[in-house]
Order: sequence, then structure tokens, then C-alpha cells
Amino acid sequence: VKTVGVCRFCGCGCGVIVEAKDGKVISVTGDPENGSSRGLNCVKGYYLAGALYGEDRLTTPLIRDDKSTKGTPDGLREATWDEALDLVATRFSQLRDEHGGRSIAAFACSRSTNEDVYLFEKMARTALRSNNIDSCARV
Repeated sequence: VKTVGVCRFCGCGCGVIVEAKDGKVISVTGDPENGSSRGLNCVKGYYLAGALYGEDRLTTPLIRDDKSTKGTPDGLREATWDEALDLVATRFSQLRDEHGGRSIAAFACSRSTNEDVYLFEKMARTALRSNNIDSCARV
């Protein structure tokens, strides 16, 4: 099955044709009909399929319980998604409560729709209480 799409690595909007077989991506090529890339892919777009299935790709959240191992591959343990998301939510709340919303910044993806960016900015302003938002609208 071939599907036409847009590369998600950056905001250039390069077109890709993704071919899948048995539910797995088997190739990604440039879309010659795309006005941005005219069938060409950069090195990141060229390796889109490989990034999905790399041996070193993380598929399970990891949590570091021992802060003394920061900056090393040691001290990490596998966690559930619920545990990892709860930890992130708790840490953001602590940061916001201890230092105020000005201590947090939010950056939206340049390839997001206006509607997605609107919702993201609403979340940053209400949940994080931060006005430090970059919507990448300048791209």
C-alpha cells in the first residue's frame, strides 16, 4: 500500500511516498508532485523508515530514580506509560508551583495546523500558566 504524506522531521513540508506491506513501512521515497521538494529527500527524509525500526529505538518509557547517574546510561529503569506521564505531570506542576509559569516555555511544531497550535497554546496558558510560547508561525 502506498500513501502520500509529508515528512515530519522538520518544517519544510517535503513530500514523501510511504510504502507499507503487512502493516510495516518498507520504503520511503520523495514525492515528485510535492511543490516543496519535487521528489527529493534530505538525509533525514531518506532514513524515515529506518528510524521506525532501529534496534536502539526506545519503545518503553525509562525513568531515572538515582539522580547521581544523570548524564550516563546507568540508573534507568523501564516504566509504564501511566507512571511516566504521571511523573512528568507532577514535575511540571512542582516547577510551576515553585517558580511560577514564567519558568516554563512551550514550543509548538512548525508543521502543526492552526487548530493544533491554538489548543497547544491554550494548554500552556491554562495548565502550565505560562505565556512563554513559540508557535513557530514565522516559518
